[in-house]
Amino acid sequence: SALAAYQVFLDRFPDDARAEEARTLMNDLAQVEAYREYEAAMAFFDSKNWSVAVDELTKVMNKYPDSEIVYGCKTNIASSYEQLGERKKALELFDEVIRDWKDIEAARPAVFFAELHKRWIEAGN
Repeated sequence: SALAAYQVFLDRFPDDARAEEARTLMNDLAQVEAYREYEAAMAFFDSKNWSVAVDELTKVMNKYPDSEIVYGCKTNIASSYEQLGERKKALELFDEVIRDWKDIEAARPAVFFAELHKRWIEAGN
């Protein structure tokens, strides 16, 4: 309901001095919601329900493509494929993580994880 209230404010007063603050707060609320859904999807990953984890993390990633949770989503989807024995899919996703996010500070842990697992898979582990 807070998001809806901020949107009403912005619709009525887009040039108000507090419009930028409202946009920032809306973004912050969206990040919180994205993280909440990410944590719910990760419950499947943590319980080693790899196929469901892939589906749920994909839904979250697609729903919040501009959120920082996409880094964790894609990396854990790749890891799930790795656990399912689908190494080609895992490698493709790990390569995407490395290629697309290597210069993004917030993605550094995901890139590091992807690099480690890529080397591990390529080494035959």
